[in-house]
Amino acid sequence: MTGARSLAVLAALAPAAAADVPWAASFEGAFERALEENKVVFVAVNMDGELANERMAYGVYREKSIAGLAASTVNLVASRFEHGSKDRPCKRFGTITCAEHRRVEKEVRAGVVKSDSKGYVIAPQHVFLKPTGEVLLSVTYEIDRSELEWCFVTALLALDPECGVQMPERARPPRRLIMKGVHGSGVSIRPLSKDELEETIRTLRAGFGAIDELDAFNQILATDDPEAVKYAAKELKTGYLSMMFETQQSTLRTIGATSPASFWKAVSPFLEAKGEWLRNEAVVALEQLGAPKSVPVLKSALSKEKSRQVKKNLLRALGAAGATHKGARKELRRYAGGKEPLLRRNALLALAWHAGDAKVDEVLLGALQAEDPLERRAAALALAVGRRTEHRDALQRAEEAQRDLEDAQVMQRALSVLDGANLAAIAADVASVGGDRIPRPRFFGAGDG
Repeated sequence: MTGARSLAVLAALAPAAAADVPWAASFEGAFERALEENKVVFVAVNMDGELANERMAYGVYREKSIAGLAASTVNLVASRFEHGSKDRPCKRFGTITCAEHRRVEKEVRAGVVKSDSKGYVIAPQHVFLKPTGEVLLSVTYEIDRSELEWCFVTALLALDPECGVQMPERARPPRRLIMKGVHGSGVSIRPLSKDELEETIRTLRAGFGAIDELDAFNQILATDDPEAVKYAAKELKTGYLSMMFETQQSTLRTIGATSPASFWKAVSPFLEAKGEWLRNEAVVALEQLGAPKSVPVLKSALSKEKSRQVKKNLLRALGAAGATHKGARKELRRYAGGKEPLLRRNALLALAWHAGDAKVDEVLLGALQAEDPLERRAAALALAVGRRTEHRDALQRAEEAQRDLEDAQVMQRALSVLDGANLAAIAADVASVGGDRIPRPRFFGAGDG
């Protein structure tokens, strides 16, 4: 299905009325109400003509569970586009008018999210704030229902621990989660609309010099469209984008850090590359993409891979991509109980994404008591990456029982994440325990290494 046809199908399937999320008509009014009622303010930034944004507008925001959670918050949608008559309810967002969500967009851009070097803001983007305007958490780019549910519940509990809201079993933290802050970038990594994508690809194919090539290519890599994936696959195959990228490594790392999950199709052929370094780069990119559709190729690669370094990264990728895949979970539990220490530790780290599974809980909590200190650390870090706050007491007891100072310090940093710190706090610990040589900025930020 082409990008244009996909947009048309999404629009056709959408209800004639807006989503059930009750969007507020003004920025100032939303915060006045939030202060008066002590409510979380939810801000959604959305743009037209790009698949990830369309899926949020016509899919995720219209889920009953999301509408139910949004009934407990004050909600703002920021969009600079017109969707019909200025005097009638917006066809995309409901009872508010296009003029209202356009005014909200200006206020949000000025006071909530950060613009890039060209004045653009990333969309989709979601921010949860206290009624006083302090950021509780935020996440850039597309997220699914289970991730947005996690954000709502976490924000509601952060503002009022006694509010009584329960975390759904399927909910999980987004990969790009930022606690108590918003994304800031001097590089334009805004996804492109369908028309912008076609024009950018035409310009790049015609020859360089007319536009900022690196900026343009990064935007292509951030755009969820079959043509964008196809173009990236071609550039990966050659290994160069004119004189701009020196190696395939550069493109693979950019895809891992910025691209939508659909780019797994451009990366997966490199699981069979002759060079071990190239296979490793591809696997870590796939781990960060976390595409469920990549699970079969990852399992196949795992069964054939001989390199221990690539194999341990394949376990991590299988964990992220197979978060809802029972077969992947079973395979990871098997490796977590295997003979090879490096593979055991990475299987434990990979189970971070499998929240709510009783057998996974048994494995991770058991590993907190393992004889191998690195294994204990891996289990603690997995609980932190998965934001498994329900096991905070168990991790606290494990930390208090540690006689080794370094073990205790790792567990303390893991506890800090469960208490609201960003994953950057444990980036070095995960890299050390996992034997990582390739950064994972999608999870840990640009400082991961």
